[in-house]
Amino acid sequence: MTRIARGLALAIAVTGVTGFAMTRVHAASDLAPGCFAIVSGAHVVEGAQGWSDAYPGTTWKRSYCLHLPAGSTTTAGMPLVVVLHGCTTWAPTAAYETHFNAVGDRHHFAVLYPQQSGSFSADGPTSHPYDGNGSYCWNWFLPDQLQRESPEPWLLHNLTENVISRYGLDRRRIYVIGISAGGAEANNLAVLYPELFSAVGVLAGCEYAGAPCLGSHSAAPPQASGYLAYQASEGHARPVPFLVENGDADPVVPVQNAYDDVLQWQTYDALAAGRSPSIAAPCAVTNWTPSPSSIQPTDPNDPLNTPDVPHAYTTLYYSADGTVCAPSARDFGQLIVVHGMWHQWPGGGPRREYTTEDGNWDIWGDPLGPDITNIAWQFFATHPCRLRRGVCVA
Repeated sequence: MTRIARGLALAIAVTGVTGFAMTRVHAASDLAPGCFAIVSGAHVVEGAQGWSDAYPGTTWKRSYCLHLPAGSTTTAGMPLVVVLHGCTTWAPTAAYETHFNAVGDRHHFAVLYPQQSGSFSADGPTSHPYDGNGSYCWNWFLPDQLQRESPEPWLLHNLTENVISRYGLDRRRIYVIGISAGGAEANNLAVLYPELFSAVGVLAGCEYAGAPCLGSHSAAPPQASGYLAYQASEGHARPVPFLVENGDADPVVPVQNAYDDVLQWQTYDALAAGRSPSIAAPCAVTNWTPSPSSIQPTDPNDPLNTPDVPHAYTTLYYSADGTVCAPSARDFGQLIVVHGMWHQWPGGGPRREYTTEDGNWDIWGDPLGPDITNIAWQFFATHPCRLRRGVCVA
C-alpha cells in the first residue's frame, strides 16, 4: 500500500497570525528556515510563514507558508489562493508539485499553503482525542469536523481571515483548492464558509460528509450530501462556482467521486439560489487529445529517450441553472477527467521522495497531465464574488 493510501486509510479508520505586518514582499533571507526548503534552489521563493490563532480552549494551531508575487511593492487588493496539501505531504511539497508560486508571480496573486499538524493531541472539547492524525491528513472525514465552529475548519478560516486582513487582500477574490485529503477539506471549507471563499477547486477529493471513499465512491448519495452541506452553512449558503478534477485511473479516490462532487455542488447551489435541486447534465463537453508535436522525451535520465505521451482529458461544463452554455472558464462549474492518470496533481512536478528530520515525504505530480494550476487560476479569475458588508453574497 502506498504512503498516500496508508495515510487515507488511517484517516478513515480514525473516523491571529503572528508577525509579518509589512505589506511589501519579504526578501528570501527573511524566510524562516524550511518554509519553502523543498523548492529553494530551483526557484527562490519570497514570502512569509506563521501560525493561526489557537482554537478556543485548546493549544491547537495550524502553521502556514505564504507566497507573495516576486517584485511586488504592495499586497493591497491582491487575490488569494489557498492551497491544501494531501496526506503524507505538507505545505512546501504543495508549492513544488502545484507550481502555484510561479502562476502567482505571473498573474499577481498571493498563495497561502496551510500546514496540517503531524502530531496527536488530547486536549480540547471535541469527542475524539486527535488534533493532527499522524499522517498530515486534513480531518475532513471526522463527523465533528464538519461544522462552521468545528476546530479544523475554524482554524483554517481564522488563518485565512487573518492573512487577508494582515496584507489587505481583495475579499472578492479569495479561492480555495486542494488535492486528495486537501481536496475534501477545500470542499468542506467552501461549503461551510461561502461568504469567504469565492470559488472552490476539488482535485481527487470526496464530497461533503463523504467518508469512506478510499478505493470506492462514497456510500452517501451525493444529493443527500448537498442537502447536509447546505444545512451546515447555517444560513450563509450562496451558489459557489466549482472546479472538480480526477484521473480516471485513480485507485485511491476513484473518478466516480468527481461526479459525486459535481452532484453535491449542484444540489447545494440550487438550494442556495432558492431552486428545487435537479440533476443537470453538462451544458457543454470538450475533449483534448495529444498531437504528435506534444509527444516528446521529457526525462533526461531515460537512456532510451522514450517519448512521453501527454494524457488526454475531457472537460464537462455546467451552467448555474442547467441552461445551454459555450465551453468557457466563465461557466459556473467544470469537471475535468484526465484519462489514464493516477492519484496525482495534473501538470505538477514529477513524483519523487525525499527525507527531512521529520521523516520521509512523497511528492505526487504528473507532468503529463493538463496544467491544472493554470486552468484553476483561469477559472478562479472569472469568478470573483459580489460583496455586501465585506462578505460574499453572490
